[in-house]
Amino acid sequence: MRSKPSRHGTHGKTPRRHAVSGFRFRDMRLSCGLSSPATAKVLHVSPRTVHNWESGTVRIPYAAFKLLRLLRGGELAGVAWKGWRLSRDTLYSPEGHGFKASDHAWWSLFGELRSQ
Repeated sequence: MRSKPSRHGTHGKTPRRHAVSGFRFRDMRLSCGLSSPATAKVLHVSPRTVHNWESGTVRIPYAAFKLLRLLRGGELAGVAWKGWRLSRDTLYSPEGHGFKASDHAWWSLFGELRSQ
């Protein structure tokens, strides 16, 4: 008995829009200055998974590639973030002001003040 063809073809899978090659992923990883184990830690995967991605045996999730692109210093997506960029551990405003996460630790106090 044959299965019913779906609107996406006989296998029911949607076509890939953002295919990333292992070479392109490795290039991005190296441009971020990350080793394979460091990349695995950042992406919360095993070092073996990173190896499989780069060797081309496993398809690379586009979200993993996109995160590396952000770490490299790419601009953030969305109209509200226009001109903002992330570089390593610093968020830069369109005017060039750098903000580290530690600079904003006190923001969590606003939630506590509102609940009192």
